Amino acid sequence: MTNESTISPFDRLSTGEAMFVVGADFQILRWSDRATELLGFEEAEAVGRPCFELLVGSDGRNPGICGQDCPVLTGSRRNAKVPDYDLLSRSADGKYKWLNMTTLILEGRSDDPTGRRQIMHLMRDVTDKRSVEEFARVLATSLRTSAGIPLSHSDLDEDLSVDGAVDYNRVPQLSPREMQVLRLLAHGTSTKEMAAAMGVTPVTARNHVSRLLNRLGVGTRLQAVVYGARAGLI
Repeated sequence: MTNESTISPFDRLSTGEAMFVVGADFQILRWSDRATELLGFEEAEAVGRPCFELLVGSDGRNPGICGQDCPVLTGSRRNAKVPDYDLLSRSADGKYKWLNMTTLILEGRSDDPTGRRQIMHLMRDVTDKRSVEEFARVLATSLRTSAGIPLSHSDLDEDLSVDGAVDYNRVPQLSPREMQVLRLLAHGTSTKEMAAAMGVTPVTARNHVSRLLNRLGVGTRLQAVVYGARAGLI
């Protein structure tokens, strides 16, 4: 006999995204094939388990974000809109992946005396994107620390912002010299160090950097590194 508690109104919906559905008690009610492809857990392993026990999620700084005090579920109880967010999660093979999570909330039906609320999470793998950003943040810290420049999160967010319209399938063909400059930037090389490595004056090295930024269509050295990493140049 079918257990009514495992039937989800979301069953009437279909999506090509990796997704799972949980109830108000955190138990997973539905687990898609794409979710298995993404995280390696079979449906039989996932359904019936608390979502926080399966995903062991973190925001990268706070390991307790995924648990009994889940801010997503807490927010949904207040009828708050839940914006998409990134979650560092564990896959079945023990490796960690960054997932971008979109949350859909379905209120309980009026004819359902339990008033069950169910939540669908859509998951996308953003591990590569987050890896590039974390690399760039470390680089930014190194560059600014060596230059004696105070560092703030707002500075980093601005520096890491590369135009979302950039087409990484149409990357400009860089010359050997431009590639050399890009690689030196990726290693956090200062203008003086770059000049010595290239055998030119600091003014010439600075000009090489300016030409590279123009070629890539970015405004800062850090943005050039982010662009180069995302485009597969470095």
